[in-house]
Amino acid sequence: ANKPRLDVVRRAASKPTPVMPIWIAVSTGGLPVISGVGMAEGKAITAAEFLGSDCVSLWSGVVRDDAAENEVWDRLIAALQLVLHAAHDHGVTLGLEPEPGMFIDTMARFAELQERLNAPHLKLTLDIGHLHCMGETPLADYIARYGSELVNVHIEDMRHGIHEHLQFGDGEIDFPP
Repeated sequence: ANKPRLDVVRRAASKPTPVMPIWIAVSTGGLPVISGVGMAEGKAITAAEFLGSDCVSLWSGVVRDDAAENEVWDRLIAALQLVLHAAHDHGVTLGLEPEPGMFIDTMARFAELQERLNAPHLKLTLDIGHLHCMGETPLADYIARYGSELVNVHIEDMRHGIHEHLQFGDGEIDFPP
């Protein structure tokens, strides 16, 4: 019906702006990687290649059964290896976002994923609000520690322990002027 045309987006993004360049990050639409390479990841990777995107941002997903933790790790790693292979074939960078409520929900889990997967092409989508929500503070320490891994950053206000994206000033994060 009324689908966005990627060629229109690509033309618009390639036009110089007087203020700053435009960076494009393609999202998988929130569908989890943990279930394997689905249509969302494939379409997102193809769209990112076409658009000349800086990255495809994706999430681990939630565990919807009572599988043991090692089994979930095995599933996630197998699925990510397939997605990483597809991304490599298309020259696209992946940025996994630790997301509250999902299997990879904290920076500690992200670090464990990096160790288990050993995939230098899997980078980080960092959400500042998520760090605060999960008690991963001071924020600057995490930004400094993972700076070389960053391919995409989300910034919004949030309250500790509550995964609700808020406008600046409506949460608890002290954003300096």
